[in-house]
Amino acid sequence: MFVYKSFFLALTQGESVAEFIEAATVDGRSLLPERSPIQYPVFCEVEALEFTERRRLNLETELSLCYFAAVFVCWSLNVNLRQNAAAVIENSQGLILACERRNIRGAWQLPQGGIDEGESAEEAVLREVREETGIESKFLKIVAKSSKVSYLFPHTVSWQSNKGKYDGQEQIYFHIRIADSGWKLARKTEEFVSFEWITKKEMIKRIVPFKKECYIKAFSELFGENYED
Repeated sequence: MFVYKSFFLALTQGESVAEFIEAATVDGRSLLPERSPIQYPVFCEVEALEFTERRRLNLETELSLCYFAAVFVCWSLNVNLRQNAAAVIENSQGLILACERRNIRGAWQLPQGGIDEGESAEEAVLREVREETGIESKFLKIVAKSSKVSYLFPHTVSWQSNKGKYDGQEQIYFHIRIADSGWKLARKTEEFVSFEWITKKEMIKRIVPFKKECYIKAFSELFGENYED
């Protein structure tokens, strides 16, 4: 076990298989176990306990895959996700409010925004709705919320939106019902230039690809329907 752990650490520090084997050789004698799969030839026989027959495996390829998997896991642990709340505002006709972004015409999404320090997700979503649509919270009623879902920004979006500060967002989607009357929708806001009441499936069609899976999962949780294409 120590040998394999050492081998793994060597790979993560940039050493090749050959360099590791050379370092494990003293006076022409290998310190590796006699049946170590790390030794040459790379193609060697490995006994699988759950099978009676032996099979040949390309261990160098498998170890390379393990290395890249380890790199991916380490990268994933360091992903910086912004905590965010999104509003699925539904009217009495079953339509939801879609918003067209000011900075990207033709790009539609739900009202959403970051959760400030000391602010609950419920408080954040109502604040964001007021700031981005002009609708006051007294005309809104939160009826359900989704579990947390997350997505990563494409590189260009990450840089343009927050100078690379965040890698993506971890969101809670709130199903919010709006009163039949009394509220007023802003014509334009700092974030959006236009608004439409559309079906949930139409919203799924309009959302940008990197957010689509989150919308599908959240909508399925909130409304108990399948929104897959």
